[in-house]
Amino acid sequence: MKRNRFNLAGAVPWRKTEDGLEILLITTRDRPLDDKHPWWIVPQGGVEPGQTAREAAIVETWEEGGVRGVASEEPIARYEYDIGAGRCKVDIFEIEVEVVEDDWPESHERRRVWLSPENALETISGHTLRGILEEFLRKTGD
Repeated sequence: MKRNRFNLAGAVPWRKTEDGLEILLITTRDRPLDDKHPWWIVPQGGVEPGQTAREAAIVETWEEGGVRGVASEEPIARYEYDIGAGRCKVDIFEIEVEVVEDDWPESHERRRVWLSPENALETISGHTLRGILEEFLRKTGD
């Protein structure tokens, strides 16, 4: 039986401040905004027909996190996982954030937070994303 394959793209949005490197995390939509234990992730979503994974990462970062910036040319990480409908392949890019908006498409559905690398590692949900963030931070030296 042939399994469906889904292509997803995401990003590790980051910026440099006077206090050092900060990572943007967002909440998932499947938990209420007032949930006491939100699920913190990086922006990610489906790659639309005719769209590259890099383009999708840029769009998802805007729609879900309300930030815009410059994405890496190549993914910094790739992983796969199974869902009931098939197999998902995810490409993760880094995005150096240049613009942070107060209003964005999913602002009424998500929370966002800027964290130091140490706090981001403690806060991010899921071992796979934590591993990607650890590798990103090793490469940046932060």
